[in-house]
Amino acid sequence: MVRTEQQRRSAPHSTVERFILTFLPPVVHRFLFIQSEVFPVAHLVLRALFGAVSGSVLFLCIAHNLPLTFDLKLTAGCLFVAVCVAGGALSSSFRCSVLLMFPSMLGSRGRAYLMLLILSVLYGGPVSNIQRNAESAALTLSCNLDLQLHHSKLLWREAIKPFILVTQELMDDKDVFQSEALNVNKKFQNIRDEVVLQYGYDRFEPGSSGNSTQEQFAAKTIMQCDSVVNQGIQRCVDWFSRRWDECMEAIPVPIINHILCVPMKFHFLCDVMRVMTPWCKEHIPVEGNFGQLFDQLNASVDLLSREFSTELSVQQQQQPVLDGALPDDGFTQAIKKSFKNLVAAMEQVFSVLQLLLSFTFITMFTQALGYLSSYRRDICFDNTYITTYFRQIDARRRRAGKCFLLPLKKSEKNKFINPWSLKIYSKELKQVVRSTTTTTTTTTTLQLQI
Repeated sequence: MVRTEQQRRSAPHSTVERFILTFLPPVVHRFLFIQSEVFPVAHLVLRALFGAVSGSVLFLCIAHNLPLTFDLKLTAGCLFVAVCVAGGALSSSFRCSVLLMFPSMLGSRGRAYLMLLILSVLYGGPVSNIQRNAESAALTLSCNLDLQLHHSKLLWREAIKPFILVTQELMDDKDVFQSEALNVNKKFQNIRDEVVLQYGYDRFEPGSSGNSTQEQFAAKTIMQCDSVVNQGIQRCVDWFSRRWDECMEAIPVPIINHILCVPMKFHFLCDVMRVMTPWCKEHIPVEGNFGQLFDQLNASVDLLSREFSTELSVQQQQQPVLDGALPDDGFTQAIKKSFKNLVAAMEQVFSVLQLLLSFTFITMFTQALGYLSSYRRDICFDNTYITTYFRQIDARRRRAGKCFLLPLKKSEKNKFINPWSLKIYSKELKQVVRSTTTTTTTTTTLQLQI
């Protein structure tokens, strides 16, 4: 009878205790589950060590994302770990709250923490890489546009130089003017053909259109600039589309591939190149008096080829190009400024994500602490599980002739939960449906916004 009573008292009260008793030496079981009065110093050291380890992990998860200096982190970490050591050694509530954080990670706070962590990893990896690649591509395109703008300006000036030289020769040598008239016409025809063939302009005929030659040259120059910008944007969009297809092929798992491949939908970054269009409209690489000069030269050469009965009058007027509004590397500077603002905004968003990540981890601890407090104050709070210890108490009451509960009646089976049963109870079903709905809604909202 004494042996039976001793076996009944030493029966494991939980699955964890049964596992330790089965697979670990008896010394470990006695040390972990014996009353702390037997080995007070050893249990105190063990609890303090548990507090130090848990405090270090908690501080790393919280302070790692906070914008603190190294010295401040070191000081705060030492104080925090010291408080956790004291809490682990002296407070069972602290130890239970730390252990309850693990099941809390499977709840709503854990899903929120996981979502924020995924967003932080995406920004620190693929999104930042895409941003740097887009910036490099935009700077390359802007540099090419700057070179084209500068070369066009030089070409316009070089195109005017032959005409000035010809007119000077005509003024200096009037006797041979008649013999050189045809040569002048041929030289100007070469200039006209070079402008038409090099830049794709239609042949201008005075009086054939309501717009002036200056307006026609400016309009077609803007069209060229718009064409270059649109081609660059389309190539950028095509690059994102190809990367999206490659990412979807590399990650065949549904939903997860949409979440991980979300950065490949950031093709709206390509629209930042449109900042070049208004800049191009304001900085047209055409001399202010080129249209008028071209019309006068065209009419003069046409008359000169027919007869020589007019006087030649050349007037030179110096005008600054675009009133000095054309800066060096204009496109490049505009792109750099735009990306600088974009990077600053993205860094602010990332800082907010890091703060939310830390605060979400803190709320996981407070939620575990609140659960423990409610469990200790309210006997009915989350006390509907038929555990091993519950079965032992019920069997003891049955043997003592007192009121017992097991086996459950049919009407009671829906009120109590058997942890070893695969059945999903009504309370658990509500939580599962709510969690699945929240996760699906959050994922769908992120995809629609992206």
